[in-house]
Amino acid sequence: IDRYFTQRGRPSHFPETTFLGHAVFLEGFHKATVDAGGATYRQRLESLMASVSPILAEASVNVTELAKCVVDTRNTFAHGRRRQGNATVDTHWIPGLNGILDTIIVGLLLGEVGIAADDLSSLMRIRIIRAKRLTTQSPWEL
Repeated sequence: IDRYFTQRGRPSHFPETTFLGHAVFLEGFHKATVDAGGATYRQRLESLMASVSPILAEASVNVTELAKCVVDTRNTFAHGRRRQGNATVDTHWIPGLNGILDTIIVGLLLGEVGIAADDLSSLMRIRIIRAKRLTTQSPWEL
């Protein structure tokens, strides 16, 4: 279980560390639950986000832009590869990005235990409102 929960339950003082834990979780979760062959990290993220699309729509999240932000930010933190014009988010957006990724993770886990995707928005209302407040005017907002 630690393969997927590298950060959950282990709070970090650094939002960048929490972000990387979420990024690792999402990639590992997709690899464990979907046979995607040679899918790229971005394709994996978009596939996972599609499965919780009611949550993301409710939170006014643009899936394509969010996936770009996650991939480029992960690459910057993990590999130091920040390129001009990429979607790496600035440090002040990391807590909001963590909030929306944590919301996605909870939605995925609820789906794994049998909750229908259409029911997620009502079950996760408070979490969605909190994530939306943190991400107003974010690079991934609709």
